[in-house]
Amino acid sequence: MNQKQERLFKEYTVWRAIFTMAVPAVVNILVMVLYNMADMFFVARLHDDAQVAAISIVAPAFTMMMALGSMLGGGGCALIARTMGEGDSDRVSLYSSLCCWGSVLSGGIFALAVLLGRDTILGFLGANEEMWGYAGTYLTILALGAPVMIFTTAFGIQPSIPLNDQLWLWKELLNFLGLIGSFLAIVPMAALLLRVPVFATLRTPVPPALPALTTSQSKLFFWGSWVLSWVISWLSFMPVGKLDQYLFPAVTNRGTSAWFPQPTTNFILLWAVFNGLVGLLLFWLSYKFRGKDNGVDPKMWGIRTTLPEFVKTLALAFCVFIGFYSFVMFADYFFHTDFRIWTLDIRAFTANKFLIALQYWPFFFIFYAANSIAVNSANRVEGQKEGFNLFICGLGNSMGVIILNLIQYGTVFATGVPHWQADWLRPLVIVPLIVQLFVAAYISRYLFKETGKVWLGAMVNCLIIVMMGVANTTSFLPL
Repeated sequence: MNQKQERLFKEYTVWRAIFTMAVPAVVNILVMVLYNMADMFFVARLHDDAQVAAISIVAPAFTMMMALGSMLGGGGCALIARTMGEGDSDRVSLYSSLCCWGSVLSGGIFALAVLLGRDTILGFLGANEEMWGYAGTYLTILALGAPVMIFTTAFGIQPSIPLNDQLWLWKELLNFLGLIGSFLAIVPMAALLLRVPVFATLRTPVPPALPALTTSQSKLFFWGSWVLSWVISWLSFMPVGKLDQYLFPAVTNRGTSAWFPQPTTNFILLWAVFNGLVGLLLFWLSYKFRGKDNGVDPKMWGIRTTLPEFVKTLALAFCVFIGFYSFVMFADYFFHTDFRIWTLDIRAFTANKFLIALQYWPFFFIFYAANSIAVNSANRVEGQKEGFNLFICGLGNSMGVIILNLIQYGTVFATGVPHWQADWLRPLVIVPLIVQLFVAAYISRYLFKETGKVWLGAMVNCLIIVMMGVANTTSFLPL
């Protein structure tokens, strides 16, 4: 006991000593209340009054649980301290065991009482029909954790992890390596499957590239078209995306819908369809007014196909999709992890997410088909090194999204507020597209070289990238 503690017990009056010791205890209880406030803060972001009310209704049960742990800890410490002062080691051992097993037993009894009397407790606390289900679920979780919570509160157990033990950095790095490995596996998987007899007929010679850019006019047209493509992508994102309030009014206003139930995916879908249609129109106009008279033959495009060939290509794309997601499903099932870095992730999905993706895939395919045509039919020219050509194709895919985020967060750094304040979330949620669309150009080109057609790359990119978004997005489905 230090001098300050000796003075507390020897010189202070009883009331002053009680007040001095009571203040830290009150602060401790206030911290416990903050746990519930933190829960309420995050639940409130769901914009559901019933769930917020459920947290508040169950708060007394949480307080009772923490109070029981504090009582056992405080009382046990007092008894143990007195017997240690008396030098009675046997009673010290007895009281220590009593506190240990008493906290475990009390936690078990508390949990059992809450689970068996859950409906009675909810009725006593005033839960109504609207919040009953949420409050019951939250109360059940509290009850199941009661033995551990009471035990750790009684003994004041805190994690003894040093501040420099940042294991999560290694986990993040390894998850990132898993993400890279999954994308690197796409083309080899497709190439192996193309050697299976049923898919072998999809392998056709790669058509010749477009004529080289030998004149200043052809170079100006090529680079002007490249710039125009990402300028349209950049300028159209906000105005076209805002059409979601007219085309998907229910989920845009946080309602529910069985069809297209993801607000975030919806405005990206509108932007993608618009840019896909504009890209196809520009491709046709460039051929009609320039390419046709400058040695461009439609056979160079790798577009022409038949219905049976198209269906077989789709089957192959689904096989690649299954192989791609088998890696993350394995990691999720056995190791409870997925592959990610920041907001870019490959997440394991459930059956309902797959059904939702089925609604989005056909419309997003317009965009990815147009993108594959742009990469392999419009921008693949003689005389350009393959590495350079692929880089500018990938950069052109991502540049519109890059500029949007440079404007948004450049304004944040300069002024402290975002450029688009009402729609501040929209540039953020498309950050993964910067990487996805850049990589999509490479996947599309390499699969084009394997099949001589634009369709496999378009399908694989569409299936994988759309599912990545759908699996990582909240769905507003009716109950």
